Amino acid sequence: MTDNLLRERAADAIEEVIACTDACLATGEPTGSLRATVVAVRETLLTIADAVRKGRELVVEVPAPHPGTEAGPGYSMAAAMARLARATSRRAGHELRAVPGIHASVLDYVTGLPNLLGVIAEDLDAEEAQSVPSGMCLP
Repeated sequence: MTDNLLRERAADAIEEVIACTDACLATGEPTGSLRATVVAVRETLLTIADAVRKGRELVVEVPAPHPGTEAGPGYSMAAAMARLARATSRRAGHELRAVPGIHASVLDYVTGLPNLLGVIAEDLDAEEAQSVPSGMCLP
């Protein structure tokens, strides 16, 4: 595969993660610091996708590591979208590793996203679960 095709595939995979973060934000459920975190991830991914597509070197600040989480029962549509973003970010990381010359900080950022997005999903579910009236039947 040519370097251009590898860059295109990686940028496309990153744009899928962006679409998932957009869907998460569109639910209106993320508020406060969770919303700010999702917006910051989205903006960083836009910059990364553009740089990868154009073959420009980019250095990004890698977020602090977060513990991995397991998928919960799923109370929130925004959490479901964050989990979808988590899954697509794994694939984006695999695609990005194949592109020659990608700065280590970009790889670290994208490959670290699944953990961050998992934490966001769990936090969104926890917020939604707390808003369910007592005595209401849940799955």
